[in-house]
Amino acid sequence: MKKPMIDPSLTNEKKIKKLTTIVERLTRRSNKIAKAIIPPIPISNCISGEEVKGDILKYMFCCPGKVKKGGIYLNAKPESGVVIKISIDSDIGSGSVSYIITRKNLIFEPDLDVDTWNRLTVSIQANDSEKDKITEVWIGLLWIPTIKDSEVKNFLIEELDKVEENVPEE
Repeated sequence: MKKPMIDPSLTNEKKIKKLTTIVERLTRRSNKIAKAIIPPIPISNCISGEEVKGDILKYMFCCPGKVKKGGIYLNAKPESGVVIKISIDSDIGSGSVSYIITRKNLIFEPDLDVDTWNRLTVSIQANDSEKDKITEVWIGLLWIPTIKDSEVKNFLIEELDKVEENVPEE
């Protein structure tokens, strides 16, 4: 049998105090807004060899989101420039953005929207492969998933209420 919320043997004063506590808890819960921080997910790779060119990173997204920021490091400063191309492909189309690198490292913000099962390909090509021998490339990107359906966990509030219930009344 279920235990009554308010013990019938309590005095009217204690019953009112108990009811006030219950109402305060319900009010607290209804005004609570839970926020979660969704950290960006890093994607990175390093390629090294006698001459690095072509695809340097491939990745498939498992949920929608946005590729926000990236960085690339080359082993040497290119004289004629190196083109980095970031492509997003899907069954219904594709999009890309390109940058010309004239230093050893570059931070960029492609700001590309991605959908579930989109495929990312990052490739590089030296403008003059005779002048610019790239032997090592480090690449890193940050993408932020879009969370549409999430489960709210209220156990912390409930646990705090249980602790408060176990405190003896004065």
